[in-house]
Amino acid sequence: MAFTPNGQQIQRSQGNNANSLPYGTIELIDTIENFKTPSTFLGSYFDREVLPVTEEVAVDIDVGKRRMAPFCSPLVEGIFVESRKFQTAIFKPSYIKDKRVPDLLKPVRRQIGERIAGDLDNGSRLEENLNYELNDQIDLVNRRIEWMQAQALLTGGISVNGQGYDCDALNIDFNRDVSLSVGLTGTATWDNKGSSPSACITQWAKQVFKKSGTWPTEIVFGGTKAFDCFKNDPAVTLQVTQQAIVSAGVTGAKLEDLIELGGIVKKGGVYMGRWGQFKLWIYLDYAVHKIGNSEVELPLIPEGSIVLTSKYMRGTTVYGLIKDPQFNYQALKFAPKIWMENDPAQINLMMQSAPLPYLGLPNGSMSASVIDPGNSVTNPNISAIERSRLTSDTIVRK
Repeated sequence: MAFTPNGQQIQRSQGNNANSLPYGTIELIDTIENFKTPSTFLGSYFDREVLPVTEEVAVDIDVGKRRMAPFCSPLVEGIFVESRKFQTAIFKPSYIKDKRVPDLLKPVRRQIGERIAGDLDNGSRLEENLNYELNDQIDLVNRRIEWMQAQALLTGGISVNGQGYDCDALNIDFNRDVSLSVGLTGTATWDNKGSSPSACITQWAKQVFKKSGTWPTEIVFGGTKAFDCFKNDPAVTLQVTQQAIVSAGVTGAKLEDLIELGGIVKKGGVYMGRWGQFKLWIYLDYAVHKIGNSEVELPLIPEGSIVLTSKYMRGTTVYGLIKDPQFNYQALKFAPKIWMENDPAQINLMMQSAPLPYLGLPNGSMSASVIDPGNSVTNPNISAIERSRLTSDTIVRK
């Protein structure tokens, strides 16, 4: 037990700062980095980037139909055939504003990773603080974009709800065919005996082909439960193993690099092997949502949901113009801004961005809830009332 010169007992606590040990010594032995950084895996399906200088963007879609030329006798007038139409979809990018007021006295305090008692001057700490906040703002924007990409793949649209959107939610509806959002129920779910995940995948791939003319080449499993059910299908296990053995014999690659049927948990997308024409991925990442006064971490792709997709989907990420004269209304991925208040002195930081991930060919992807019961795959963070007021911005032209 230790006492100060005036007889007061010193309260020693575990893990507190050096002030709790006024007569002892202390050494910083390690700095633990933040491992909860955002994944950018889903961005691989939206890898085209466009920076338009207009408030809205448009996408022309050639609406193909599997028509056949009409039979007609050579002795009668020919049959008029309607020209093929194209569809123009008009979208307005969402808008992000992350505004912060850093602690004014932070530059005179020890920074994370700096030795106890400090070894940096205040100017260097100020610069490091600003870089720290800026990098965190970029991380938050990237996580929001990843969330939007997940919603586009899951629901065929994105709903933007936030300050200023309360009375008029911005809905971005890509008009994906309703048959491409599936919810299995009852004995049809994959965790029931007698279900056939391989048959489901084949049937859904045929539906994507029917609606879009393209075919999915990748399956993304939300979490591990759906993949566990999928790999337990005897038709899947046998074919995946045989395919990996043949590929290893041809390419000389190690078998463990071509197939992974064991348990595995990592951030983002983890390659698990190939089945038929499909690359198999397990995807795992979370985001914090404010629900009332509480914060809840929810998976970006719900456990038990899957996504079928491919590069044919023509996923694109648009970064719209920044509505700020300081940036000359340019289109930028990230628009950081800093300004000072003189009295009392205060630094203000704001990050702006106007991202829009969109599905160029919406019917080139589909989603399914294969374990949890439900009639469709929906955004769990959008209420039924909010969904009912969403409208489409799509127009059709010849």
